[in-house]
Amino acid sequence: MNMISFIRKNRIRCIVAVFYQIFMSVVVVRNALLTGGTVSFESCWFLSFGGNLEIGVTNADKFELPVLWIIFHAYIFYMLCDQLHDHSVGIGIQRLIRIGSRRKWYFQVCRMDAEIIFFYYLCYFFILQIVLKIQNIPMDLNMAGVVLRQYVAACFFLPVCCSISIFFIQNVVSLYCSKYVAYVISLAILVCSSYWRAYYLIGNYAMLLRMDFYRNSGLHVPTAFMICLAIMIFTLLVGLKKAGSRDFIEKELEER
Repeated sequence: MNMISFIRKNRIRCIVAVFYQIFMSVVVVRNALLTGGTVSFESCWFLSFGGNLEIGVTNADKFELPVLWIIFHAYIFYMLCDQLHDHSVGIGIQRLIRIGSRRKWYFQVCRMDAEIIFFYYLCYFFILQIVLKIQNIPMDLNMAGVVLRQYVAACFFLPVCCSISIFFIQNVVSLYCSKYVAYVISLAILVCSSYWRAYYLIGNYAMLLRMDFYRNSGLHVPTAFMICLAIMIFTLLVGLKKAGSRDFIEKELEER
């Protein structure tokens, strides 16, 4: 299954994703305008993926859950939660047989998932630009407090890597148990990361307010990248091992 096939098969989910991203970008731009400061693409991107300050930094009574941020990530995990199942039934089984290797098949599925997550972020990137253009807000590269030109990797690629890492965990869990349990675990990672800052709660890496370029006590960006990369490699290896020993054809016959 390529990107075009995925969009055709999941066109309703893709349309909902686009509408949510439009809604999110409009809300973000509106909030940026209400602050009264300089509004730019960079400031709006930072508001979109800034997340929130964890409990301990803010008073528990003033703590706010980053609802837009959680929904943005939860929805892409929901969009992809059927990917392994779709690739292991019907035409997917024929493709698996044609490939001839379950490990190679699983690797291609994970690569496809990573590409979809990347394009999900890229889609929001362009939608946010369009919304700003409609509001006649220039693409100013200067932003008070954070100069995003120096932190392109952290501000764009780190949230992407974080999302891929979480979804690779979801993929592996879905090989051992239900896809619904795997999805709940992904949601738990997002919610727990919203409340607490810790390196083992990897959802923190998708929140720019938690990074050391925003505050001195923040998480170290290179370390966050290395942890995400380590998680992706580890979960991919575990998934390859499990996929290599799983009989997907027999599994499909049992489900029928």
